[in-house]
Amino acid sequence: MTHDEQVEQTHALFRSLVQVALSRIAALWTDQGLSLSQIRLLLILAHYGPATIGQIADHLRIGQSAASLMTERTVQAGMAERTDDPADRRRAIVRLT
Repeated sequence: MTHDEQVEQTHALFRSLVQVALSRIAALWTDQGLSLSQIRLLLILAHYGPATIGQIADHLRIGQSAASLMTERTVQAGMAERTDDPADRRRAIVRLT
C-alpha cells in the first residue's frame, strides 16, 4: 500500500469515527428534547467558542430572529447561557454552560 493510499484510508476511517460519534451524541441530545437546529447551535459554540447572535445566524445561515429564538430555547434547556457583551450592551454573547 502506498503512502497516499494509507493517508486516504486513515481519512476514511476518521470520517467514519466522527460520523458514528456525532450520530450517537445527536441521539442523546434528541432524547433530552433538543431539536436538530439546537444541536447544530451547540456544535457551533463548541467549535468556535462564545458567539453573538449575528455570528450564530451567519454560521447556521439563518436570520438573526430565528437564531435568537433558537438560542433562547437552548438557554431555557440549560445548555447555553446568554450574557451582555461588555463592549456593546446592545449585543449578547452566547456560550456553552
